Amino acid sequence: MNAALGRSGSEDLVRRRLLLGGGLGALAMPLLAEAPEAHAASGDPVILGKSNMATSVTTVRNVREGGTGLRVTARGESSVAVQGESPNVGVLGESERGSGVQGVSTFGEGLSGHSLFGSAVLANSGNGVGVDGESRESVGVAGTSHFGMGVVGTNLATDQPAVRGFAGNGSTGVQGLSIPEGAATPPTPASTGVHGRCDQAAGTGVLAESADGAALRVDGSAVFSRSGVLAIPAGARSATQTDVRLTSASLVLAVMRRHQRFRHIEAAVPHPGTSSFTVHLNLPASPGCQVAWFVVN
Repeated sequence: MNAALGRSGSEDLVRRRLLLGGGLGALAMPLLAEAPEAHAASGDPVILGKSNMATSVTTVRNVREGGTGLRVTARGESSVAVQGESPNVGVLGESERGSGVQGVSTFGEGLSGHSLFGSAVLANSGNGVGVDGESRESVGVAGTSHFGMGVVGTNLATDQPAVRGFAGNGSTGVQGLSIPEGAATPPTPASTGVHGRCDQAAGTGVLAESADGAALRVDGSAVFSRSGVLAIPAGARSATQTDVRLTSASLVLAVMRRHQRFRHIEAAVPHPGTSSFTVHLNLPASPGCQVAWFVVN
């Protein structure tokens, strides 16, 4: 391994071996003496605990197959093992076939990116995965941005999605939440492909828009919580359905579920203040009268 600033190859091999042996001895006797001041000239050894400067690239190579080029360890929950700072790219990872940057965590975030104005995490791959994050207990990949977007997925393919979420144990594939600050995160529904929820006033859980095509297409059954069947007792000309969340803009649609000779629905009147509505008939109901209802808005 090359342990000198701005120098690679085999020059001064004997000198580096002596420095390496002295460095190991110093590690075995911690805090016996303070490290000397670091020099700014290229070719000088890397001094631990000091700022090291150079005018060319410092390269560390491990030619052993399957080995690690550089390992850095920092203790403490708030510590940072490796920190990169640059006006352009802070940390650049490159790989011919594997992962350019890989983040693995047992309990925290495998990879976390924070940015005030630019991209929190930017990864490019010609044929493989741009960003691959794994975590046993927490978040595999987390993106946070103060003024922009935390995570963005784009794609030019004609048969692949820009973002895909998998849930292998009967949970939710993709979840989108809009909840008040400090509110508890709602539970994740089981066996759900996409879950959208909004607990904000006048908010929308899932918004579907289209300028020219269909805003929402449902292939299969659709289930609505504000729908049901209201039974009208024989001889009565009206019945009231309670416990239905309504607003001043709500419309109640109602139709006879069974044929009632000479009878029809005159009106379905909503009562937002009492969360109810009343269905009126033109004549007293005959036995078995049922009304199917559906609320819009």
